[in-house]
Amino acid sequence: MDSETQLTRSRSAVSFVLLVFAIVAFVVQSEIVQYIQGKLDYNKPWFLLVNNDTTVATESSPLLPERTTNVRRLSVGERRLVLWLLFTTAIKLATVFSVASYAWYVAVTRISMPDLTAIYDSSCVFVYILSVIMLRYRAKISKSFAVIITMVGIGFISGWATPPNGNTGEPDGQSLHRFPFSPIVGFTAAILSSVGAALCEVLFKKWAVPANPHPPSTFLSFFFTGMIGLVSFMFLWVGFPILHYTGFETFDPIPTENLGTWAVAVGLNAFSGLSYNVSFNLLVATAVPVFASFGIMLTIPIMGVSDSIATGNPVGTGTMIGSACILVGFAILSFQAED
Repeated sequence: MDSETQLTRSRSAVSFVLLVFAIVAFVVQSEIVQYIQGKLDYNKPWFLLVNNDTTVATESSPLLPERTTNVRRLSVGERRLVLWLLFTTAIKLATVFSVASYAWYVAVTRISMPDLTAIYDSSCVFVYILSVIMLRYRAKISKSFAVIITMVGIGFISGWATPPNGNTGEPDGQSLHRFPFSPIVGFTAAILSSVGAALCEVLFKKWAVPANPHPPSTFLSFFFTGMIGLVSFMFLWVGFPILHYTGFETFDPIPTENLGTWAVAVGLNAFSGLSYNVSFNLLVATAVPVFASFGIMLTIPIMGVSDSIATGNPVGTGTMIGSACILVGFAILSFQAED
């Protein structure tokens, strides 16, 4: 009993540390993407997506020898089957992950960051529903209440958090509505990114995390995170000519003005994206997806405070009330035993 309690406490401590890393990386990446697509006026969502996702491929390289050693113990037929299953699973995860990520990048310059963060983080509702359906988690009244009170908080933030002076949180001097049908496209993309992120999170837990490991194995989580990057490196380049010839995102040369600043910003975006993906997927592996999704929702009040510091405007009443609701919802969930 003591050893089981110690194991549970260790897992909780690891989960909270990973959550902190994921939150910091998410906030940093959000601000950098705003800077790149706003102040630097480099609105290339697909380029940023490919640059970010392919960087994740480097994370799996140290794990390939171990995986290769294990596969060599199998017969030729079993080896081919295992490798095929690993590859096809990585393709499925990479597809869902890329769609959700690209939708988020598209929405960045079309709606305000507070609205985007609130909508994106509402994925906790979809994670909860999909976890009950796909992972056979038990639906509990306490967790359902946590979902409801959190959604109330998101409603306060997105519906009542209009900053003073009419500042909508748009990137430095750049109009959020400079693209055709920007609000419609932006909110549609934000909702798509939210649903896609929830589906990817649940599928990652189902396919890339061994069932009931003691202690929880993170090997497959590392491996599949890297495999997603490798698959992205192999296939996402196809999107460049398609988007270019359709005119949705033209492939322009790298800007020569502020080249150094641009390179540093793009590099930081890739690094922060890598940090977020690794820490968040490990968080999914060591905790239930609902906890991971709810934990990331703490970025909503953090983004509100960071935007307030950046713009000099005080934190709005809606942001304060909504943030309190989110914190209460997260606290309720944190004290619940895992399914």
